[in-house]
Amino acid sequence: MGGITALKLEFNRTWSVPRDKVPDDAAIAAVLARPTFNDMMMICWTFGIGRVRAILEEMQQTGDVGRFAAAISGRMITNIEKGFALANRRPAAGDEARETTSNN
Repeated sequence: MGGITALKLEFNRTWSVPRDKVPDDAAIAAVLARPTFNDMMMICWTFGIGRVRAILEEMQQTGDVGRFAAAISGRMITNIEKGFALANRRPAAGDEARETTSNN
């Protein structure tokens, strides 16, 4: 518990409970049920894509997420995963310029 307290989400989905009392899985589930891309990216970065995807699958099995929200969340997670993979393969900002000047 407590990872959510440091997150800057677009809106507070668990407003009735103080942020430091919300279990991480409940906070993740709240974003999955009412997804925005920025918040989805934040929870995937903070808690890991595997954990977020596992919670989504559990919510689908138990019927705790609507079909529409599940489809959108799943698509967002897939796109974020692809983006993270692409970013992992690219050189850091400024590294290309250094490589070019060192090769001359």
